[in-house]
Amino acid sequence: MSQRRRVTAVWAFVGALALASPAAAPPDAAETARRVILEPDVVYSTHVLWECSARTWERALEYPLLMGALWRAYGFAPAYVITGRPDSLHVFDPTGLVGDAFPCARTSHSLQYLVLGKLDHWAVPVLNKGLAVFAVEWQDTGHGIAADATVYVQAGSGIAGLLLRLVRPLLAAHVENRISHNVRDAQRIIADIERDPAHMVSRLEGPFREEFSQAFGGR
Repeated sequence: MSQRRRVTAVWAFVGALALASPAAAPPDAAETARRVILEPDVVYSTHVLWECSARTWERALEYPLLMGALWRAYGFAPAYVITGRPDSLHVFDPTGLVGDAFPCARTSHSLQYLVLGKLDHWAVPVLNKGLAVFAVEWQDTGHGIAADATVYVQAGSGIAGLLLRLVRPLLAAHVENRISHNVRDAQRIIADIERDPAHMVSRLEGPFREEFSQAFGGR
């Protein structure tokens, strides 16, 4: 699996663990994230060089709803649906992943999300609820973006945590399978934004057209 595929796998891994039916924001997301990082059941890390400009990278991170709209406009599968809330993102995946992600830290070269949710999928039967932290740091190398991404996963109970550690290979295989079918599509979106942002606007409807022009247009 290539480095670029592995970094996309981190996003899918987070989605698989974070996304639950509507969840209330923790009273202290930063402190909850700190506890998950200190006592994870599973940790997944990767390093990758993204072949895109710093502006495209940063804008893609800043406009998740827009990126979700582009995914739908291309007709890629699964048909992820990302909706915004005042304090979080809600993501729905018809294959069984659904939940909420809360921003808990951000600098000019890093971000961190606390994710709450459950996974209802036959491939990972033991992890029906839990917490995860997605953390990424990056640097502009002049030839692309060098990113280090880490996912810390904590099951919803001690028994589930033990079982999760036992099925690590199964979970990894599920992530690998999902990403092998999706990464090429995600890379196509980024490449098309880099190559011809004006054409990309024509794929969108309504307010997303204006949002795309604000995010990526005029380069």
